[in-house]
Amino acid sequence: MAINEKSFVKLSANVGMFCHSTNIGVVFSNDEIFLIDSGQSEEDGKLIAETLSSLFPEKKIKAVIQTHSHADHCGGSLYLKKNLETQIWASAESARIMEVPAIIGAIYCGGVSLKEFDIPQFMPPEPIFTDRILTEEKIELDDVFISFYFLPGHFFDQIGILVQDKSDGIKSFFLGDSFFGIELLKKTWIPFLCNQKDFRKSVRKIASIKSDFYIPGHGSKCTFATINAFAEINIMVTYEFESLILKKIKEGFRTTEELLKAIADYSSIKMKVVPFYLIGTTLRSYLSCLEHEGQIACEIIDNKLIWRTLK
Repeated sequence: MAINEKSFVKLSANVGMFCHSTNIGVVFSNDEIFLIDSGQSEEDGKLIAETLSSLFPEKKIKAVIQTHSHADHCGGSLYLKKNLETQIWASAESARIMEVPAIIGAIYCGGVSLKEFDIPQFMPPEPIFTDRILTEEKIELDDVFISFYFLPGHFFDQIGILVQDKSDGIKSFFLGDSFFGIELLKKTWIPFLCNQKDFRKSVRKIASIKSDFYIPGHGSKCTFATINAFAEINIMVTYEFESLILKKIKEGFRTTEELLKAIADYSSIKMKVVPFYLIGTTLRSYLSCLEHEGQIACEIIDNKLIWRTLK
């Protein structure tokens, strides 16, 4: 959905969200607004500002609280900071990466990013500087309590933001990409991860924290009644991908690129440049974790990195 008045929904008296390709939390406290993530581009930041100004003309956007530093979550922050003097709050690792966005290209591509990644969805056009470094803490504003939880796995710096409304007691847990909506998992069962073991721990942590609403970065919100079922699905896809990797290694696909092709063929994925790098980065992360766990090992044979199973 586009960012406009129709896509804005209230979750409680002082908390709402824009239902968008990247969901955006909106928290009110007196005459101030705190955003949770800011969309994919400067244009998204402009639309957020215009829509909130129309809906709530007496309120000012005080800060954007970043769940993590991927550009599809912080893309609007540059516009808001430059034009409205909005503060940026983020974890220490998010702050470093947003200040040096070329790091993202290095993670995906191993150095300078390919031109296919030079779009706002993947790479902010300028550094985004942070005003407040967040820790795992709880803060009190006039109308809400906000708690921050470290939730690594999807990316190094991921945090979740739990907002409790003082007016009605309703809790809304904004999860960024530490938890994937069913719509995304139906579209791709291989979501981007940097550490599948940490991701599973984070999903279990999320399910253990009581909230009325759980809002993933992408997809529909779920409730306390459904969180455990959706958490199991998130965890299950990581075990399925691990099992497929081990199976393909045993079948003789032993280099990383051989494995990537075998997995794409198995999943009926017709590769293009961007998915090749994103799924490839995820695959290499899985391989590294499996190697740390002692399930696989690697060696150089004939100038090729070869994987083999140990269990």
